[in-house]
Amino acid sequence: MRRHWILYALKVAFFISVGFFLFGWVIMKLWNLTVPSLFSGPMITFSQALGIFVISRLLLCGVRPLWKGKSNKRGYWRRKMEKHLSSMTPEEKEKLRQAYARRCGQWQEEEKQEEENRKEIVNQ
Repeated sequence: MRRHWILYALKVAFFISVGFFLFGWVIMKLWNLTVPSLFSGPMITFSQALGIFVISRLLLCGVRPLWKGKSNKRGYWRRKMEKHLSSMTPEEKEKLRQAYARRCGQWQEEEKQEEENRKEIVNQ
């Protein structure tokens, strides 16, 4: 059984490294095909392409692992809010709605106005 996990780990490491180098190669080729001709920029090497890949990954996605999606966080806050709302009375829920309308109600008024305008256009 242990041998099976070792082979699996080796396969995963192999495919991760192949994917990493493939992304680096694709970035290098795309850069060298477009940037020098469009912007008179320099051509880059493979190691520079890997650096661009790593930096862009860090800047755009943060430090979180690739296998963790964003849906977990979204589900966490949704469950937390549903739990909070389920323990409230209808009066408390209405107070909360009014507080949100005071703070964030500007966009709701704009949406209502746009909806009324659409109805007027359709009725004409």
